[in-house]
Amino acid sequence: MTLSFVVALSGAVMPGPLFTYTIAKTVQAGRQGFLVGLWVSLGHAALEALLIVGLLAGLSELLHNRVVIWIVGGLGSLLLLYMGVGLLRDAIRRRVPQLAADAAAIPTGLQRLPPVVGGVLVSMSNPYWWIWWATVGSAFMVQYRIGWGAWPLLAAFFLGHEAGDLAWYLTVSSLLH
Repeated sequence: MTLSFVVALSGAVMPGPLFTYTIAKTVQAGRQGFLVGLWVSLGHAALEALLIVGLLAGLSELLHNRVVIWIVGGLGSLLLLYMGVGLLRDAIRRRVPQLAADAAAIPTGLQRLPPVVGGVLVSMSNPYWWIWWATVGSAFMVQYRIGWGAWPLLAAFFLGHEAGDLAWYLTVSSLLH
């Protein structure tokens, strides 16, 4: 469980779309902002639970298929492009928030969604997330023989991994609050 925590934390601390989204939603949430890290992590964890089930059911072979890699990369790129266009549009209109001063003008197409849903969508749209699971995550599961037959290892792996993500994103939202 500790190794899974450390491995997850090493990925979570890398700045990326989920980190940016967590900051934006924390600022937008105002007095309840310290909880955003929890809600974003829960959405992220739900998606990872589905992915782990998929990996155990044979999805790992699919993730190595070039066509699938292009589709995931393309769809993720489109969502990131959509978010980027929103940022640029808001910057041109001078609606870029002053972190605490104008949280209502957060330049993202996801600002109206609950943080749990945002945690799912932002994670899914991040090609790095898919690459991490196709390489590091699935290799970790194979190396430590994590599977249905070893459910205590599976539970420890999942809980340790999600604890690493939660620790980081809850810290981020709490410090910003």
